[in-house]
Amino acid sequence: MKVNIKPDIIAYPDSHELEFISNGTSEVVMIEPLVMDLLIYMVNKKDEVCTTEELIETLWDGNEFVGKSALRKMVYKLRQVFNAYDKSDLITTIPKKGYRFNGDKTTSESNYPKTTKKRRYKALYIIILLIVLLLVAKLIFPELYHSIKHRLVH
Repeated sequence: MKVNIKPDIIAYPDSHELEFISNGTSEVVMIEPLVMDLLIYMVNKKDEVCTTEELIETLWDGNEFVGKSALRKMVYKLRQVFNAYDKSDLITTIPKKGYRFNGDKTTSESNYPKTTKKRRYKALYIIILLIVLLLVAKLIFPELYHSIKHRLVH
């Protein structure tokens, strides 16, 4: 799947790559998954202000403690990539509100909410796996469980 951000910039969300096309040549840059999530979200809301709260809710499930500083870092990293290819005007900071993507998204084959659902399911699978592993460990090593329980009680 790909997202044509501008005629000379293509994003590939699945592989976390940005392709910059210039003078008939192209250069591919890898970016962090959350940076790609931020970009795709902002591209899908082209020319609208994405509030800080909205971005934190979408990317960090509302965790403002982690979200605010992490959001600033993600925007900074995205700007660094764009600045390297003379595209510094793509993200505008709207003071005390958030950020706006100034692009001309031509076509999109992605839908951002799928990404966040995948991340939530992945976290759920990991938690379930840990619980199952603990139960299996208790069955295989019952004396270890009782030893630990005995130490905690006394």
